[in-house]
Amino acid sequence: MVTILWILLAYGSYQIGWQLQLQDPDPKLSDTLQRKCCKWQHLIVFAYLLLFRWAEICQSGQRDVMQITRAYIIGSLLLAAWIDHYIQLIPDMVYVPGLAGGILWLIYYDPGVDIVINLLIFVTIQILIFRRLYGESDCLAYILCAAYLAGCGKQLIDYLLFMLLTVLMELIVQIKKKNISHGKLRKPVPLIPYMMGAMLLYRFIL
Repeated sequence: MVTILWILLAYGSYQIGWQLQLQDPDPKLSDTLQRKCCKWQHLIVFAYLLLFRWAEICQSGQRDVMQITRAYIIGSLLLAAWIDHYIQLIPDMVYVPGLAGGILWLIYYDPGVDIVINLLIFVTIQILIFRRLYGESDCLAYILCAAYLAGCGKQLIDYLLFMLLTVLMELIVQIKKKNISHGKLRKPVPLIPYMMGAMLLYRFIL
């Protein structure tokens, strides 16, 4: 089952993401960069499983599908954070494997009505309200973070508190860098690296 799922996510998400990118190409992103993004994504997933999860899966005597889906969510977020940090221009295809992993997790594990409803409410809030404030890319990243937290048993209030933590972390760093004037940033900064850090902090510490 794990092998089939890996092939489905690796090949299927690559093709779907690439077709979406071809339909709405960004002239600022070269085809070479976008192809490299796809390759790096699956390398990140493999490294994540190899370093943190594969021994655990083998020792338990069962290959856990949850670990694969979670790995693709983390892989998408790590790559998005890295690209956001350097060029602040993220190809849409970066998010496809993570979103596919989140959907497959919901279908395969049936985490419960409460968690699904909470996640759907958060997704709706992001798409209808927050997407207008910080753009589609950050919106998708927040949704992936919420999917990861949902896989850890978190609820809607946790997703909102995690968003607040992201803003607080960014605010503290930018105040130290003196990049805030009259309540606004002097120059734009990437949000997804802060998002990734806040998600992991909220997951493992808070």
